[in-house]
Amino acid sequence: MKYLFLILISCLFFSCEKETESTSPNLIVKFKFDPTQVRLNNIGQPANIPTGNAGQTPVFNSISAHYFELTPNMYTQLGDGAVLYHAPETMAGGTTAIDFSQAKIVSENEAFLTIPLDQVTPGIYEWVRVSLSYQNFSVNLLHNNQNYAATLESFVGYNTY
Repeated sequence: MKYLFLILISCLFFSCEKETESTSPNLIVKFKFDPTQVRLNNIGQPANIPTGNAGQTPVFNSISAHYFELTPNMYTQLGDGAVLYHAPETMAGGTTAIDFSQAKIVSENEAFLTIPLDQVTPGIYEWVRVSLSYQNFSVNLLHNNQNYAATLESFVGYNTY
């Protein structure tokens, strides 16, 4: 009986399950901050800066998104594509808002999303629809003929709490 008890106790200490690592391929979403990117309008067409206005290319430091969707074409209604990500929301402020405390903020080439391909609806997707919720970038300011380097942070989603 004594030996049987020792054998049972030994089994408890030495029995373990081997962890299996997933070998399924993943879709990995990373943001690329390209300062040479052509300025685009709200439907993805090249946009010019109107005469009398000015613009500069900010240096992005970090970014976050609220919504990520793959769509077959530019006319696909919001939500009718493959929605891969919808950030947590809250009603703590009274109305529905992006819950910034749960936002994933990433730098360039850092993985924002990693999704197993078997969880992505198969299809042909020509467009990526992304709704940003936060951006942090550096710009140059000119005030009274004095140049200043500045870092701006902005919440660009519909509501942020």
